[in-house]
Amino acid sequence: MTHALPKTASAEPRVDSGELDPKALALVRLAALIAAGGSVPFYGAQADAAVNAGATAAEIVDVLVGVTPIVGMPCACCGGAEARAGAGV
Repeated sequence: MTHALPKTASAEPRVDSGELDPKALALVRLAALIAAGGSVPFYGAQADAAVNAGATAAEIVDVLVGVTPIVGMPCACCGGAEARAGAGV
């Protein structure tokens, strides 16, 4: 099964998410966005998508804590500030 990648990043699902529920998918996408060094405006949008899918602010913070050892503190903090703002933290 192949999927075409969207031309622009979006908080809206555009490909089959497999077995992930919408909340898990949104949190995974937030982690991937931070790891990939995505642009700042997308952090808040993806955090909003996670909250709209049922994620709590604590779960978003857990994602930030979880990616920090992989991406490093500066990357997680930059993405984290926008993600926390989007989650209302």
